[in-house]
Amino acid sequence: MAAGDSFADADEGAFLGSTEQSIAVLPGRGGIGKTKLVREWAARQTSWNILWASEMRPWHPAAENEIPHGDTLLVVDDAHRYPDLAQVIGLVASWRGPQRLKMVITTRPSGRDYVNERLAQFVDETRVLRCPTLKELTLDETIELAEEMLGTGFAHLARPLAQVSQDTPLVTVVGGRLIARGEILPDLLGNHEAFQHAVFDKFASECAGQLPTGGKFKEELLHLLAAVQPVDERAPAFDAAAPAFLELYPEAVRGVRQ
Repeated sequence: MAAGDSFADADEGAFLGSTEQSIAVLPGRGGIGKTKLVREWAARQTSWNILWASEMRPWHPAAENEIPHGDTLLVVDDAHRYPDLAQVIGLVASWRGPQRLKMVITTRPSGRDYVNERLAQFVDETRVLRCPTLKELTLDETIELAEEMLGTGFAHLARPLAQVSQDTPLVTVVGGRLIARGEILPDLLGNHEAFQHAVFDKFASECAGQLPTGGKFKEELLHLLAAVQPVDERAPAFDAAAPAFLELYPEAVRGVRQ
């Protein structure tokens, strides 16, 4: 993927082989394809253990003991949403184990300050690889992505899908999968705005369906989170402001999150 050449091709060998750099930072706007790029890149590092940090698994003091034998790469995707980022950076910065331990961080441009503040706590800038902001995909790259999502049965729709979604790879990925599953009619590809609305409505419904409680509160909370990103929805400030904004009791918001 040409949009990430500076990270995925030119620098991957230098970064993993470097004795100085231990943390790589890849910025890019939401939906640009950071996660897909890093997943594909990480999958090629067959001699490294790959561990993905999750905001659903809080940091704990014994985390250091969970580092496997052999060279290990920690990936914190959407690091601006990860509340324990400082602890993971601190672990990498102070690592003295026999194997190599490195870290890749992805973040939206709006989350750079959050990431940079935590990096500055623990590491000298010489230990950080700063990747250029991930650029928009070309039409040919978007067509290639569309073909992958659509599969052979719908590959003939790759170009029209790419043309209506080139500015947002998330729409290419989700829209392609929905078309392949028969959940969105290909006829919508002729209307850019209608197609994008259909994709996001279906995607939001699927996300809401994964939450454990029912009712309209789920979609209202998802809309609020989308509007104010990046934000830690578990922070006390969010707990205080969200119920007032949504005109709900605090217990209702907490119930959706639980």
